Amino acid sequence: MNNETCSFMLALVIIASVIVGSAGKRKLSEAEIQRLLKQRNKFPVKSTKGSEGRIIDCVHVMDQPSMDHPLLKNQTIQMRPSGLPKFCSKKEDAFGKSEAMWNQLWRMNGECPKNTIPITRTTREDLLREASLKKKKLPPLNRSYVVDENRDKHEYAIMGTQGELVGGKARMGVWNPRVEAGANEFSLAQLWLISDPVVTTTVEAGWQVYPGLYGDTKTHLFTFWTDDAYGSTGCYNLGCPGFVHTDHRVTIGGVLPLTSVYDGTQFYLELAISMDPVSKHWWLYMAGEPLGYWHRDVVTGLDQGAQYFDLGGEIDNENPNQHTSTEMGSGHFPDEGLGKAASFFDIAVVDSSDNVRDDLGSFKPTITHGNCYTLYASTFPEGTGFYYGGPGRHDECP
Repeated sequence: MNNETCSFMLALVIIASVIVGSAGKRKLSEAEIQRLLKQRNKFPVKSTKGSEGRIIDCVHVMDQPSMDHPLLKNQTIQMRPSGLPKFCSKKEDAFGKSEAMWNQLWRMNGECPKNTIPITRTTREDLLREASLKKKKLPPLNRSYVVDENRDKHEYAIMGTQGELVGGKARMGVWNPRVEAGANEFSLAQLWLISDPVVTTTVEAGWQVYPGLYGDTKTHLFTFWTDDAYGSTGCYNLGCPGFVHTDHRVTIGGVLPLTSVYDGTQFYLELAISMDPVSKHWWLYMAGEPLGYWHRDVVTGLDQGAQYFDLGGEIDNENPNQHTSTEMGSGHFPDEGLGKAASFFDIAVVDSSDNVRDDLGSFKPTITHGNCYTLYASTFPEGTGFYYGGPGRHDECP
């Protein structure tokens, strides 16, 4: 390994300790802040101001942060996948309004040109918040109902399946759950593709409310990856070299334009993650359109495919004395049903033989605190799925 690569890898470890987080608050020096701002904020082709008050930089695709990775330098970006996976075939959005997710509000003030990508400009305040965040965690892989009263941990209501997998997809309702005050409290809904219980490389995408990361209580589109079980590699969104963004219309980490209304209009985020059969990169799709990919040389544990596909809700319970009031999903229990409880549906996985499974027969639930958040399977107009979520702290979840 040459000196340039060694220096860069050291910088990546420093960046990862900030982006992924540490057990306690980490004080950043002025030199670290300036280095991180330079690493994140690339010279833009143009800039525009989002309606959320953040500056959006339109950066040429070759100048994005991921191309700083020593394994990706001087490589040609794959602008389109080799072909759409089977489960991304275009079809009418009969059940929910997922196409609306393309209309992020910053686009009202100006579009980014083709061959650029929109990136939210990082500020000092962003870096200082991120320095206090904890590491992300792997969901339980035992695929069974679990009731665990331990405090200060991540809690899940998810469905998962195992096999030799090369892709997975679903539609998920988009909500804006209440998150209790605290740097590490968050609520999210996402897809995970996981390599195995030992190496534990993951690629992940979904929506989240995470004040400690974004500085607001809005619902954001997000991606995540790690190549060493959330150790020293990986980050959210474009916070470190890893995810190669290719679409000029959507900001990774940006605010989603619409969220569902309890007993009212419902909005859905349709996401898919699939290994390209030629390049072996892991592509992310939204409503059937490619957004970008995790490069095969970055997520090395997934070079032969994934062993697990999970989907569902996750929260962080930081309160040591009583259960958090952070909501999961809509903040209502699954038995309230359509229009009131959060849901996943139109679910499918693809195995290494290119067979599509679009039922929940092989999926098993994992629920870490059933009195606070739970799930149950149901039938939707577009196939089987499940409702999930809950309000957090209440009389039976003290």
